[in-house]
Amino acid sequence: MKKSILIVLLFMPFLWACEQDIIDRKPVVRTFEQDGFRFTFSLQTEDGTNATVFKEGENVVSSLTVENLTGDTVYMYDAYPFPGSSFGEVFSAADGHCMGQLFVGVIDMFVSCGHIAPGGKTYVLTYPVAGDEAAKISPLAKGEYYVDFTRKFQYHDDCICNSEISSEELQQKLHEFIISGLKINFEVR
Repeated sequence: MKKSILIVLLFMPFLWACEQDIIDRKPVVRTFEQDGFRFTFSLQTEDGTNATVFKEGENVVSSLTVENLTGDTVYMYDAYPFPGSSFGEVFSAADGHCMGQLFVGVIDMFVSCGHIAPGGKTYVLTYPVAGDEAAKISPLAKGEYYVDFTRKFQYHDDCICNSEISSEELQQKLHEFIISGLKINFEVR
């Protein structure tokens, strides 16, 4: 009996040191709707589980779905999101310091004229970054962070990508609005 208690006590520190699985990922999904479009934003694990709690070293995947609810095909004025925008920037919750921008990787590229038929298009960004950009952004250490962005969304009712149109005519046909309120706080444990 004394021997088995001694063995248990001997291995107890190893049991405490084992990394525990995160049971409650505390998923958060933000949506924004305007002019017949629904934008759905969430943070996910690499397997697609919505989450706001991640293990240290685990990739944090930002997922944005743009869904056309109008029933008509519309044409994007510019690709959304795009490198250089604030979409995908990670900030420290402690001081608001920008930790870097996530790599923009478009899963479903727009076809000719950037049309968006009724349904959705999904864009995915990951942190930390793979490839050459990885050297520019360090993996997230344990702590609290947030992602947030405000972006202008622009579209046309018909394809004008290869047409001879003046910039004044282009502006007259352009519809636009601001997307906001998609902030998500998250934690790395």
